[in-house]
Amino acid sequence: MFRSIIHFALHHWAALLITVFALVGVSMLAQAQSGTTYTVEISEDGFSPSRLAILVGDSIEFLNAGELDHWPASNIHPTHELYPDLDARRPILPGDSWTFTFLQEGSWGFHDHLNPQNTAEVDVLLDTDEALVDRPASSDQTSRSGLARLYESARMFLARIFDAVRLFVAETFQSSSVSLDPASEVNTEFRLPPEVDFETIYLQAVTGCLNDDFDCFEEYFRGQVISSGPEIAVELVNRLREDGTVSTVVDEHQLAHRIGRQTAETYGINEQAFLLCPMESLNGGCQHGFFEFALGRTESSSAAADLICQSLKDGYSSKFQFYCYHGVGHGVMMAAAYDLTRALDECDTFGTSMAQDGCWQGVFMENVSAGMGNFARDGVFSDVDPLAPCDGLAGQYQHECYINHAGYLMTFYNNDVESATNACLQAEDDDISSCLQSIGLMVTNPVWQINFIEDLETIAFEDASWQICLMFPGGYLDECVLGAIDNVLNFDALDLTRAKAFCNTVFEEYRLLCYQRMGFNLSNQVVDLMDARDLCAQLADEFESVCLFGAGIGVES
Repeated sequence: MFRSIIHFALHHWAALLITVFALVGVSMLAQAQSGTTYTVEISEDGFSPSRLAILVGDSIEFLNAGELDHWPASNIHPTHELYPDLDARRPILPGDSWTFTFLQEGSWGFHDHLNPQNTAEVDVLLDTDEALVDRPASSDQTSRSGLARLYESARMFLARIFDAVRLFVAETFQSSSVSLDPASEVNTEFRLPPEVDFETIYLQAVTGCLNDDFDCFEEYFRGQVISSGPEIAVELVNRLREDGTVSTVVDEHQLAHRIGRQTAETYGINEQAFLLCPMESLNGGCQHGFFEFALGRTESSSAAADLICQSLKDGYSSKFQFYCYHGVGHGVMMAAAYDLTRALDECDTFGTSMAQDGCWQGVFMENVSAGMGNFARDGVFSDVDPLAPCDGLAGQYQHECYINHAGYLMTFYNNDVESATNACLQAEDDDISSCLQSIGLMVTNPVWQINFIEDLETIAFEDASWQICLMFPGGYLDECVLGAIDNVLNFDALDLTRAKAFCNTVFEEYRLLCYQRMGFNLSNQVVDLMDARDLCAQLADEFESVCLFGAGIGVES
């Protein structure tokens, strides 16, 4: 540790000294003169005031006057690109505040990231427009000279440099222990949701809401989380959307965020509660909201991740340990306002390689969702390079980027499997397999199959899957087999019915590879490796030993 500190000091002493002297000089010249600070309250009802005019160098204190968490951030939701610095980057708890100094002239719209329908706007004016400014009644400040305002801008700029250095040092030398926000009371104890029958809940569902009343539905579904758990609440959202009780104008993803936050509050910030959130439904909004709640009560994304996922107990397989950090990665990307570089940097602060890798995977999956949904940040994806951003990233990130890239490739090539797989061949040699296996994951996914095969309902699942594999470039069918069996067992877990049907359908030269990969997947699914042995024993004699080899289990003589 001491050697690391010396290394840091030797490489950064000049910048630190320059910053210190500049700050001292600016402070002396400006004589501690500063701008006016305005208070804007933020609550469940929105912002108050929702429109005001200030001068460059003035500040707004965003005070959470509500009963729930809130998060002020620049438009446009969810990327906050209009004025990126205007972003609290974490929830503000009730009674707490966050202050931001405006150094850019212009009209800036902002919103509550946790309730994006609540918006407001600030006009940031120059000194010459001071007559238009909404000075608070308590302000006794006189008009400032342009020189003093220049000093103030410089002071704020240098203060941000110091903040960046402080954060760098904190992240470089941080402890692996979980640090909680001392101002918050955090419930980490898991409480099991009650056992209820979904069909009974659905048949008795009387919301009392107009079908387009988001606020009413928010309260209703949060109540369902408390009484029935998040899985029931999410499924109820889906079913009530289907029958028209919840209008399509209601943002179901934001409802899922509310469900996730209530889940963390009711059932504890821990892995068991986190895994109650169904990731595949409502674009992962439940896990997004769960992470938001944890982030507001810890010091950093890595601390929130550890609080959620370090409660791993005996009885959880390596798949679910990884999956926990994968889910957190989705939340990290959302909290980073879809800034891919910042999200990956956050993942890099996680304490173990497994945690980092899981986080990277979640970040890239969320990034592809943004690309397919046309809300990714500018410059992340390319109109001419189908492999962007994967082919421009550092090596440690490329596997997870490519293994999650298929959705964007299909968007780029309008679901043309042949074109998408041929694009993968343009990747670096080490990344071709990851890219092709990414498309292989779609082969055994019925949701994607309907995009690739006509009259799908007349074809058996395994036959349709292999038919899509045959669209891969010659010499690369093995990559399709690997991705396809990975996807089947990811969804079917320890039920080998579909996996065996697929492996028995592929060409004979790929059959052993298929069963070997089956064993590998089983070893990640079970807690006791001997359970994988019992599952492999269900296979025909010629495939049992191959399955055991894939699971890393020695074959008994």
